[in-house]
Amino acid sequence: MSGAEYEKTRANTVQRKKDRATYDKATVHGIVRAGHGICHVAFVDEEGMPQCMPMIGCVDDRSEQGEEVWMYFHGYTSTRIMKALADPGTPMVVTCTLVDGLVFALNISNHSMNYRSAVFHGVSYPLPAGDRAAKNHAMTCVMDGVMPGRWDEARPIDETEWASVGVIRMKVESARLASSPAAAAHAYLFRSAKIRKGPPGNDKNDVANKDLTARVWSGILPLRVVTEPPQPEPFCADRPVPETVTGLELK
Repeated sequence: MSGAEYEKTRANTVQRKKDRATYDKATVHGIVRAGHGICHVAFVDEEGMPQCMPMIGCVDDRSEQGEEVWMYFHGYTSTRIMKALADPGTPMVVTCTLVDGLVFALNISNHSMNYRSAVFHGVSYPLPAGDRAAKNHAMTCVMDGVMPGRWDEARPIDETEWASVGVIRMKVESARLASSPAAAAHAYLFRSAKIRKGPPGNDKNDVANKDLTARVWSGILPLRVVTEPPQPEPFCADRPVPETVTGLELK
């Protein structure tokens, strides 16, 4: 892995429809930024069971053109994933996917999705114990990757919060980006779900701090997916778009 591209390896080389793959670092890393840092981190737990967890993460911008590429993810130090990836060299895989559109074909088997999917292969590489500067850099990267500039604007992390939040550092060994169409999928099995909604969970002491509330804005910036106008094939451009398509439009 050198310069602006990832080397092709057995793990990351796209075998089917190779023309849809790219190994350009800036393009691959851009998917994580465009996806607001929402990644899925896969690993094998202490019982040998495969696990995949949604996490907020980022690619360290300092590694954009370097030999080594790092990714950071944060979470509570007591969680299973933190414990499972505490040993240096533990294999892990990270994916980030953006869905750009639904593809309506003339037959069922050709229906698909337009998407962008980045896949990173690597190993856990824990931060040095007690290295506050390294942890501070990693957490700043994650915050700025999702909400640029917020790290310097909001209240700093206090000592209790600092101790409870851990950082997973991944050394990326290979990566790729593949784009549309995705394979068709017709059934999903949900074992469990975790949902976060509602207003920020501000500390009572912070809400009572008039200087803080006067200086720092707090609230929600809702995000939503919208659809562009349907783009028909030339042979049906003169016909109305059917309700099976228009009924899925989001405005």
